[in-house]
Parts: sequence; C-alpha cells; structure tokens
Amino acid sequence: MSRAFYGEVVAPLVAGVEHSAALVGPGSEVLAFDTARSTDHDWGPRVLVFVAPERVAEVEAKVVAGLPERFRGLPTVFEYHERTRPGVTVTDLGSWLVGELGFDPRAGVSLLDRLSAPWQRLAGVTRGEVFHDGLPGAGLEAARAAVRWYPDDVWRYVLACQWRRIAQEEPFPGRCAEVGDELGSAVVGARLAREVMRLALLLRRRYPPYAKWLGSALARLPGAAELRESLIAAVAARSWREREEGLTGAYARLAALQN
Repeated sequence: MSRAFYGEVVAPLVAGVEHSAALVGPGSEVLAFDTARSTDHDWGPRVLVFVAPERVAEVEAKVVAGLPERFRGLPTVFEYHERTRPGVTVTDLGSWLVGELGFDPRAGVSLLDRLSAPWQRLAGVTRGEVFHDGLPGAGLEAARAAVRWYPDDVWRYVLACQWRRIAQEEPFPGRCAEVGDELGSAVVGARLAREVMRLALLLRRRYPPYAKWLGSALARLPGAAELRESLIAAVAARSWREREEGLTGAYARLAALQN
C-alpha cells in the first residue's frame, strides 16, 4: 500500500525535486511483521520523503496541500504516535538518520556508533523498502549499506557479549530451585530463553527486534525448528530440571552453529 501511495500520489507531487522515498524506521510493516491487528493503531498510507534541508518546508507544504483526503478508502491524515498528521513525512536525510541512530552513517561509522545503536533502530533503518533514491551523492541506500551489519571483529565482540549475558545467569534456574523458589527459576529461565533467541538472530546476521516480534523473527530463521522446540520446552517446564534440559539443549545448538 505504501509503495502504491508513493507511486500514485506522492511522486507526482514531488516531481522535479531531487528526493529519496521509503518506508523505513519504526513500524511493524517495516520489518514485515504487520498483521490485521496492526491496523488498530499508528497505521495508514505512509511514506517518508527525504529532500535537501533547505527544501523541507517548501516540499512539505506542497505535499500536504496536494494530498487527497483518502487513498484506497483510507484517510491520508491519521493518528501516528499520538499525533494526528499526514501519512507523508518530509525531512532531510541527515537529520532523520541522527534521530534514529544518533549519527549519520554517510559521514562514517565509529566503533562507539556501532555499539551504541539499538538493534531495533538498526533494523528499522536497514530493513523496509526504498521506493526511490534520487538524492545527489551518498543517499539513503548508501547510509543503509554502511550499517547493514557489523564488521567481523565487532560482530564477534557482540556475540561474545551476548554469550556473557547468558553465562552470568546460566546457573540461576538451578540455584533458585535449591532454595525452593520454582517461580524464580521460571522467571530466570524465561529471561535466558530471550537472550538465546537474540543470540540466534545475531549468529545469523539479523538485528533482533523488540520483544513483541522476537519469536516471529526467530521462527523465520532457517533451521530454527529444533532450537524453538528446546526453548518452548524450557519456558513451559514445570520443574527446574526440565527447564535446564531445554535451555542446555538450546545452548548446545547455538554453540555448534557458532563453531
């Protein structure tokens, strides 16, 4: 829908203006996780248009004035992140990138930049669809390519950090059980399962999404069926020994994958 909205409505309004247009950033539809449920909030014909900084106000005024009230039966002005506004956002690329990531990848990406950017933000910038990339010089696709994934040495560091997160709490499901705290064991076990899911995605060069879509992202990984079975067994377990059996099975599968 957003691709058609750009092609049929927005593109004619910005004809002759150097610009890029895309559906990127926040939103379940950017990561292809949207469902019918997604239409109950922050949803409608939407596209981001990037232009030169000095042309933002001019182009925005032209687009807003030219938008039809509805597109394919849907309003083009709707509530998005608690603000009622048009579904077209006109901005300059540099400001948008800094707002999303804290830096503009086209100016170079430092080690601190890579390690400080949240996975969900990186996924939002690098996923989604670019409908047109017509900005002069390094444009949207160049920015996305710069942060598509970590360099190998940083990737290995991130993996080590994630293994360390698991190692710090790995004994606790059993330790909680030793003092009769089955609830505490289950809570820690579920948290460990979450970190395993993130690790699995990182090993496959995928930025983990936020909690709502973590399981969906894991289900799309090739060869993840057995890992999911181990984690489901761990989370559903009614005893700490069953819980640890599921978790250790998951650890072993990921260790083999990394090796």
